[in-house]
Amino acid sequence: MKQIKLLAVAIGLCAMLTACDGDNKGNSIERTFSACFLRVTDGSEASAFINSDASLRLFFDFDNNVAEVAVSNFQPTASSNKGTLGMTGLPWGISEEGSMVINQATVASVPSVTNLKVDFMNRYVPTSYGTASSPVIRMSFTYENKYDVVLYQDQYLYIDNKTVVTTMEDGSTYSPDAGTQYVVTLNPAAMTATLFINGAKFDENMRAVQMTFKDIPMSFVTGGYTLQTSSLIPESSGTPYPKYEITDLRGIADINSRFSLDYTCGDKYRVNTMLNYLSPKPTKPEN
Repeated sequence: MKQIKLLAVAIGLCAMLTACDGDNKGNSIERTFSACFLRVTDGSEASAFINSDASLRLFFDFDNNVAEVAVSNFQPTASSNKGTLGMTGLPWGISEEGSMVINQATVASVPSVTNLKVDFMNRYVPTSYGTASSPVIRMSFTYENKYDVVLYQDQYLYIDNKTVVTTMEDGSTYSPDAGTQYVVTLNPAAMTATLFINGAKFDENMRAVQMTFKDIPMSFVTGGYTLQTSSLIPESSGTPYPKYEITDLRGIADINSRFSLDYTCGDKYRVNTMLNYLSPKPTKPEN
């Protein structure tokens, strides 16, 4: 595959790092997420509805230890009118992972909302320039004791936790740099996904490259998604490389934790990767 110099911040990664807006207002934090959608089920996976143009606003008050959550363009069914679902006076705390957590069995300000779970981590990831903000947001709740609502982000940035590459000819194995960055972009309208790998490497003598796997068939599962295809042609900097055809790809993601990914490259390498959505642990940006 063509060797290219890694960009300081890859195109896919750059999109991920600009997916939300935020302000620090006094002793508080406010964040708005527009690159997201809600998946709503009514008792069964077969009933799933995608609320595609929703956005989420979070406000955490440190002085009073309460939070506000507002979902704009909220729509639990295809026939429902869109509106804003606002929740106020929510107690919150800090998890062992360092994220800001809301866990309310019943939301007093909106009696129709129960089992509200919000987990926001102001995560930072390494780049060639130091660090960049890449927040993690996870949210779910039940609406009107009937609709189970789960927030999905349009893009998920994973930091490589562990990869093992097996050379099929002789069975030898290689483990590349654990800091490789993966970006998965979901397209629920087309039910496809794009996988961008910033720093793919299959053997010790290969230079790290950027690879893009486009139009991977996607399915939703409870609390996550799966990717699966028998074959696709990868691209690097927009150039397809049929010599390195990807076959037997399967990915299983839990949006609250991990993503496992397996595929064969060029009938030569078998790649097994386990990615952790929450790594690296949150660190403050360098001054």
